[in-house]
Amino acid sequence: MQLAGIVGVHPAAFTLRELVVMSLAKQRSDWNRTSASMALFANANRDPKKTPVFLPSDFNPLVPKVPEPKAGIESLKVFLHSRRV
Repeated sequence: MQLAGIVGVHPAAFTLRELVVMSLAKQRSDWNRTSASMALFANANRDPKKTPVFLPSDFNPLVPKVPEPKAGIESLKVFLHSRRV
């Protein structure tokens, strides 16, 4: 019942799987909208000389954070070149 309430539909017409997929899509959509608004607000109130530009992904908890690579491009070139046969 809660999933149908999140999506705003009557639950009788849908399977549990369909309700789960619809509720997850709605939550993603809501967070995308909210994080875009938050990034807009933060960028409008930041000091451009001191603070980098904020992206919506900085405020969206559903977007996985990608760690910075520890090796440079030269390491990748050496690795790929050594694998040639």
